Amino acid sequence: MRDRSSVRKMAGVREDVLAGGTLEVECIEGAQKDKGVWRGLWRLFVCTAGDDGAPLRALVVVAGDASPKYIVTVSGLVSLAVELGFTVVNIPLAAGQKEVWEIAEDNG
Repeated sequence: MRDRSSVRKMAGVREDVLAGGTLEVECIEGAQKDKGVWRGLWRLFVCTAGDDGAPLRALVVVAGDASPKYIVTVSGLVSLAVELGFTVVNIPLAAGQKEVWEIAEDNG
């Protein structure tokens, strides 16, 4: 899979995944329990098909300053998943692990 030369703003990610794209969730810092909250650091990539059908991968960024979008809690990942329309997700909990989220076919 080749990386896009550009990044993807968070606002466009839902559109991409609803159109058949996937979201790659990469654990940067492993999850640790902190006063009842599981904290870590996760980075996101949206994966789509290019015009030629080749897979493209783009870093998801914050709209204002184009800095990478990081999620810092497991509950934050779950909230993001629900907002984007995912109904089943696996969450990587150890640094270096990655999971790919896709919209379930039976989502209707």
